[in-house]
Amino acid sequence: MDESYLKKYRREIILLLSAVILSFLLGEVVFRFYYWFKGEPVAADQNELCLKNMKLASNYVSVQPDSFVYKPWWAEHPLIGLLPKPNYTGDDAKTFLVSLGKVKHAVVYEAQHHNSQGLTNVEEFKLRKPDDGRLRIALFGDSFTCGSEGPLRFNVPSVLNELVPNSEVLNFCVLGMGIDTMYARYVIEGKQYAPDVVVFNVLVDDLRRAFDCQLFKPNLKISDGKIIIAPRAWPTLRDFYFNYQPPRFESYFFKHLLWVYNAHTKFRRDMLNGLSLFSVMVDDLKAQTAATNITLIISVISAPNPTAIEDDVYAKMISLLRQKNITFVDSADYFAAKKVGYSNQSFYYIKELDKFGHFSPVGNAVFAQKIKNVLEELGRIPVSPNYYFANFKTHEFLYLIPESITLQRKGQVRMIRAFDVVGENESESTEITLFS
Repeated sequence: MDESYLKKYRREIILLLSAVILSFLLGEVVFRFYYWFKGEPVAADQNELCLKNMKLASNYVSVQPDSFVYKPWWAEHPLIGLLPKPNYTGDDAKTFLVSLGKVKHAVVYEAQHHNSQGLTNVEEFKLRKPDDGRLRIALFGDSFTCGSEGPLRFNVPSVLNELVPNSEVLNFCVLGMGIDTMYARYVIEGKQYAPDVVVFNVLVDDLRRAFDCQLFKPNLKISDGKIIIAPRAWPTLRDFYFNYQPPRFESYFFKHLLWVYNAHTKFRRDMLNGLSLFSVMVDDLKAQTAATNITLIISVISAPNPTAIEDDVYAKMISLLRQKNITFVDSADYFAAKKVGYSNQSFYYIKELDKFGHFSPVGNAVFAQKIKNVLEELGRIPVSPNYYFANFKTHEFLYLIPESITLQRKGQVRMIRAFDVVGENESESTEITLFS
């Protein structure tokens, strides 16, 4: 080969490499300034961003080595992750004045009201089920099961408890968490209470949440088609805070490229990975509940404004449950069938730009009644009247109007109130008017 041609060839390679290096250095400068201006750490994906933000967070309650508190409403379990803190209550923020001829106080139990066992219940439960024939129902889910945006006594578990005679309903919900937390909480905590019925309320987005920030969740592994709850990278947030160090050297340019790629692909990937985990989890739950004669029900919940991906995954979840012969509730289909009877009112709270509007009090009640109907169909409880539901003020009353015209004529309208009157003379509560 001609010597001059080789020199020219080498010169072009050097120029190309120089251009690449200069572009990289320019990109580094630009993106370092960009993230400095935004005031955010650079990250390749949401998980890395979560770790860095948690390390840099300035809103911890306490960061002393002997007193580390993240948020006042969270407790930590070394295997499950974040859980509702026992005896935490946000009720004080919702204290109203009550007109009963004279002024009294009423306390509204909020969605973040936890009993001493870390359950989202007002009442307490014994590990050993009472020997009085009552049905013990355990619900697992996210904020939809907690009843976010509404009072605790209007959430799905509370209304279900009102609809099913001689029952107690334990609410093992965990705000913002996914199917991994539901599963781990059932295996580690829920089974200890020996429930007769186990209900998993699974929002489609809960599949993706299993791959969110690892700090807050269990570490599930799949081995030979079985789920193993493995040790977590950091058993506590305190352990994370005092031991995690962000990378000392990292490329802002390359990490930004990875961030853009993950922003466009991670949601779908996590949804599909979550569907695979859901499939294994369903098999596992089916085997565990069958071994102890527990009735298993899985409810699939759609957000009010689902994406095309979420609609596709929802349909696949329903198909999967059919194939595995699991008792399930198709909430989207059920709500659609109930729309006309409720004059097309929304069963969700829809706030501006809020993709995850939660169930309204009426939505909670309609959903709870479907679970009751499934229990009737399975022969777990006697058949009882169905109701139309009405709620005019979120923190006042939920009205249960019998579907039966005969019962309506007899005036057998029931009522659930969101609050407890502080003090005596509560028998007049049906005439209470609330004002703030």
